[in-house]
Amino acid sequence: MKKINKNALLLLISSGINNVIGLFINTFLVAYLLQLNSDNIVNISLFYIIVYAIIGILYFLLSMQFTKRSKVIFFRIGVILKCFLILLIALLKSDVAEYIVLIALFLGISEAFFWSSFNILQNELVSSQNMKKQISLKAITKKIINVAIPITLGAAIELYSFSRIAIIVCVFSLAQILVSFYIKNEDENTETTNLKSFVKTIKKDKMTFRPYKYLYLASFFYGLKNNLNALIIIMTIFVFSTTFKLGVLTSIVAVFTIIALLLFLKFYNSKKHKPFTITLVILGTISILIVAFKLSPVTLIIFNIVYVVTSILLETLFTVQRNNLVKLMSMNSYITQNQSIVELFIDIGRVCAYGLMLIFSIMFGIASYSILLYISVFAVLLNGYYIYKTEKEIACIKPE
Repeated sequence: MKKINKNALLLLISSGINNVIGLFINTFLVAYLLQLNSDNIVNISLFYIIVYAIIGILYFLLSMQFTKRSKVIFFRIGVILKCFLILLIALLKSDVAEYIVLIALFLGISEAFFWSSFNILQNELVSSQNMKKQISLKAITKKIINVAIPITLGAAIELYSFSRIAIIVCVFSLAQILVSFYIKNEDENTETTNLKSFVKTIKKDKMTFRPYKYLYLASFFYGLKNNLNALIIIMTIFVFSTTFKLGVLTSIVAVFTIIALLLFLKFYNSKKHKPFTITLVILGTISILIVAFKLSPVTLIIFNIVYVVTSILLETLFTVQRNNLVKLMSMNSYITQNQSIVELFIDIGRVCAYGLMLIFSIMFGIASYSILLYISVFAVLLNGYYIYKTEKEIACIKPE
């Protein structure tokens, strides 16, 4: 296993800072909206439908324009736009709920620029031998941040104000801008993408097409279970009432996740992927059913720990797959095309997930969480199944 190079390390640092900003926007902004008005679950659903629709469409369009230079430029644009978004939230203060569509548009555009370039750069700068290490370290970094930052943000929002904390988060955003200007693209391919050529190549025979088919199906169901992230926040605020307690629970879960990721990094072997994947899917499914049947502080804590840990491990495995497949099949020139199709399927799943959340929240209000949890079981089972099928195909291509 080679040492992670400088640019890959800088991407890791930028991803870590992005997690701090993401916690503020995706966790505490949602919690803040719910505290303003419990009926804001409709606004939250609409918010994420807009965000992920923009990400899916714009990600795809941007990736079709990539050149060696534009990848890094687009990455920096995404980072800078996100800084402006934090400033916008700080300026809006308690009026943030009235401008939720504007915030969603801004977030969708900034995320599309950031992730379309980040995923391609990571795929190009990290070797297939180092990919599991890079993705695991990225997830561990995220969870280390999740230990300290949620408690700090939750307590600070309770003591001061949401808009004042937004200004502090801007400091992290400025640091991310600085880091982005030190990242260089080492890829020699300067051609724009050719999607038709990629699709034609993977469809030439069943052996080539099958692993991609499973990967894209796993991507869709990965997106379809995405509203569980918002449901965790909604249920936590519903049960515990404060952002501080939300922060404490997020931090506790992060500790368990770090331990699980370290064990995954050290012991996971793709030859034993079947019992590993099945165990994670079963445990995750049981945790959802428990909290769907009875929502209480105890069942919510069990659900948070078990589901989040199993979900992150499956997500890590899935992320390694989406980055390694083209390399293992000696199709390095199609990295951009594969990443853009994966992201498109993910975001179609996400829009469907939050579309269901919007419909049921209009019909049943905050009580719709239990119905959505039962629907999520279906997505979790199929996501796990197709991750297993993809891993099985990858093991046939290049056994460890």
